[in-house]
Amino acid sequence: MLKKSTFPVIGASIILSLSAGMAFAKEHDKETQKDVATINAVRGATLRLADAIVLTERHTNGRAVEAETENEDGKVFYEIKTISGGHVHETEMDMQNGNILKSESEGLLSRIKDVIDRDEYKSALGAKVSLATAVKNAEQAFGGVAMEADFEAEEDANFYEIKLVGKNGIMLVAVNAVDGTSSVFEEDTEQESEEADRIDDENSEANDHAQDDHED
Repeated sequence: MLKKSTFPVIGASIILSLSAGMAFAKEHDKETQKDVATINAVRGATLRLADAIVLTERHTNGRAVEAETENEDGKVFYEIKTISGGHVHETEMDMQNGNILKSESEGLLSRIKDVIDRDEYKSALGAKVSLATAVKNAEQAFGGVAMEADFEAEEDANFYEIKLVGKNGIMLVAVNAVDGTSSVFEEDTEQESEEADRIDDENSEANDHAQDDHED
């Protein structure tokens, strides 16, 4: 009795594996392009993150504990979390003109998470250095432009973690919440630069092919 060949099954498995790998690579490229677009938006923003934080604090009459740059379907904006009157507010702000895009109290699930983070929020409210000041200190100390900032409460120290966009990539800076001193927390410049250069090369190659086809 002849044995059935397993080659079609193996071949199908290889095709599926290759397809899955290509899909993963394509999705990774999309995320990388999104990250690069966000970084470019931060570099080109008229309104700095520190100023957006101050404007949001005035708008909500609260104190900021977290700020980040969001990219939703190609639309890049600041999202800032503040605490006011025992409530947590999230405000979305235009990076160019400071207009309020959305401002609301967080939902039920977020409030449950906030209960868990309550001690950290209390520490943030009692910090001598504000989030906006921490961002400015980090930018002045190391250059670059801030794209994210939040408060971290540890057993031995309270500090702000600031993500800066520099000429060569991303830098994480820790700013002491008591005296405002800054120190490098982590650098990830090489990977960001390589990814950005790779995408630029691919876009350039695609444009060259398009131009050649047009000439033909």
